[in-house]
Amino acid sequence: MFTPAFSNNAIVKSYKPDGANSDIEGYITIIPNFKVNIQPAGPEYQLLAPQGEAGKIFRGFTTRSGIRENMFVIVSGTVTVSGMKLKVIGVENFNGPLGFTSQLTMLKAQE
Repeated sequence: MFTPAFSNNAIVKSYKPDGANSDIEGYITIIPNFKVNIQPAGPEYQLLAPQGEAGKIFRGFTTRSGIRENMFVIVSGTVTVSGMKLKVIGVENFNGPLGFTSQLTMLKAQE
């Protein structure tokens, strides 16, 4: 069986509105711990970036399912990208002979 090298630990969070006060939003953890390989996106994906956001598009590769657009991937585990918060703007799922793979297109969130 093929075992890909996923170098980053991350969590997936999603917005959860506060039931008592609709003006307050928080995050709820959807996937508490998963492995993902994150790389800067190539030029064909950089074209998807909103105006003024060039260089902030990343690609993520994982075998974990359940990640959808508008969720946030928060990376922990490496010195170079630890604490990086990325918003998922695209998901491509593949189920082939080597198993399930999810390819994520992500935009680095504002600090």
